[in-house]
Amino acid sequence: MSSLITSVTERLRSENIVIMDSIGEKATYVALKAAIAAKRYLPENQRVAINPGYVLIDTLEGDRKAIRWTLE
Repeated sequence: MSSLITSVTERLRSENIVIMDSIGEKATYVALKAAIAAKRYLPENQRVAINPGYVLIDTLEGDRKAIRWTLE
């Protein structure tokens, strides 16, 4: 299990919400894959909703559009 999947799983268990931002295709793929994979390590009766949305993030190169993944 990757460290991102572990982090997502632990956060969902303890706080019932995870927010991840991803910029670019690879980061978006990794974030979505972690969100889906984390479900395997949660109790069967725990439902997880994955909600994507666009946000602007201030980076060193200026504002960048990102996808914000909210898992609840």
